[in-house]
Amino acid sequence: MRVAEALSEIRRRRLYREFYVSFADYVRTEFALALSSANSIINSFDLAQGLIADGVKLPRDITPTAVRPLAMLSEFRRVTDELLAICAKLESLAVSVDNLGFESDPAYTGRIG
Repeated sequence: MRVAEALSEIRRRRLYREFYVSFADYVRTEFALALSSANSIINSFDLAQGLIADGVKLPRDITPTAVRPLAMLSEFRRVTDELLAICAKLESLAVSVDNLGFESDPAYTGRIG
């Protein structure tokens, strides 16, 4: 991941510009990498950093290739968080409806519709 971190920093700070017109030229000349491959390596590094920030413990020697499948874990966590927020809103709404006092109305059947 050190190479991924270095590439990320070089791209972010545009450190390649002293000798190259573009990041694509830099990675193609210096590493024989297509821009898409370099970006994939950097994206894996960014994903690993996000997972670490979320408390996921990754091995020190993990490679960008090993990190890529974890993208689904990150997406799963995001969707789970959204679903939990929706459930909390629905629970709050249910409590609000229960507090309307329909149970004391003889016509109340507990059914909607």
